[in-house]
Amino acid sequence: MFLISQPLDLSALIKTFKLTFLFLFIVFLFPLCINAQVVINEVYPNSEWVELYKTQSGEVSLDGCILYFHNPDANIQKKTFSADDKFLENEFFKKVDSGGSYINDDSDTISLKCLWGEDRIGYGDQGTINSPKDNQSIGRNPDGIGNFYILDNPTAGSANSSPVTPTPTASPTQTPSPTPSSTPTSTPTPTKTPSPTPTPAKKSPTPTPQVVDDNSKNTDETILGLREELKTPTPIPEGEKQSRRNVPIIAAVFILAGAGFMIAAFYPFIKKHWDGYNSRRAQKKNIPHIG
Repeated sequence: MFLISQPLDLSALIKTFKLTFLFLFIVFLFPLCINAQVVINEVYPNSEWVELYKTQSGEVSLDGCILYFHNPDANIQKKTFSADDKFLENEFFKKVDSGGSYINDDSDTISLKCLWGEDRIGYGDQGTINSPKDNQSIGRNPDGIGNFYILDNPTAGSANSSPVTPTPTASPTQTPSPTPSSTPTSTPTPTKTPSPTPTPAKKSPTPTPQVVDDNSKNTDETILGLREELKTPTPIPEGEKQSRRNVPIIAAVFILAGAGFMIAAFYPFIKKHWDGYNSRRAQKKNIPHIG
């Protein structure tokens, strides 16, 4: 039996070799650039310094890194590191002074830019951290990997202190409203009904019989009749008598005048019908009508 071997693909072999060589070159020649990282660990605006922290073991060079102390976007104040600036193998903290009054106390942004990336912190109006007081700094907790907090004790070149514990605001306790107590209903005191006072019956006076003198009664009636007869009649004024006489005369005049008006009003009507009646009668008798 014969084995037939396939020819090798030289182009694929060369490509694989190039990729392997490039990988080994990067790993062995640039180990610090891949593994080493340095971050901002603490900022103390009042004393104008920034603390850097090495997150990896070994020696790390800061060559080419730039630390911006104020407003990195405007490139106002910065420090550029050289090949002499580096973290020693057992060194993890490095304090860097700004060299002047550049870091604002109320609000600012600090930035570190290196080949491996950028680390930035903003406080006050330019970040999520409140502005520190004169004796306070802003630092990570834990060092190198934690978030930023306000620190009461600045610690340049050493581990950060514990963050300030915010004083909790006491929630107002709602005072329960007093439950109104029910007022007991007073039992009405029975009113004593007064006993009716007996009214003494009035005694009807016993009529005293009187003796009536019939003669004196008749005498009084006789005198009263004489007085009525002797009364003088009230004289009627002459004018009133005359007006009483004139009333019937005036009434008679109005009656006669009304009758005359009625006769005058009905006379043409009656005469017309009367003439018509005579005319019809004359025609029946063939007697010429004399008007």
